Amino acid sequence: MKKLIIVAVSAFLSTTAFSQTIDAKPKTNVEVQKNRAEMEDGKKMAEELAIQLGLSDAQKQKMEAAFKVRQEKMKALKDAQMADKEANKMKRREIQDEFLKATQATLTPEQQQKWKEIKKEKGAEMKAKRAKGKVQKAEEKTTTE
Repeated sequence: MKKLIIVAVSAFLSTTAFSQTIDAKPKTNVEVQKNRAEMEDGKKMAEELAIQLGLSDAQKQKMEAAFKVRQEKMKALKDAQMADKEANKMKRREIQDEFLKATQATLTPEQQQKWKEIKKEKGAEMKAKRAKGKVQKAEEKTTTE
């Protein structure tokens, strides 16, 4: 009787684990490109922030403009592909600082605090994703060897 229960439980657990891995499909290149295109104009990011932070229409428009300006400057910097990595890094930091000044001028102190918390959460999520990706790549390497 115990063996039957153990077999049934292990079958159930292996089935649920397998179904979870099947549902987690990686994004296709087309989906990634579409998402990048939506993010480039800043509207999607501004809409998400408008919902999360309760932005007014005027604030939303200012945030859209700030995102768009930052994206355009970053794209121009990428297209220029500076040979000096340190200069490139400094230019990116300048662009980010300008962006932060523009957004801070737009948001109320409460919204700024909430946005900091959101960015911190998203940063933690990204670190977890990167770590998970590194583990998966390492596993793939070991299985292919």
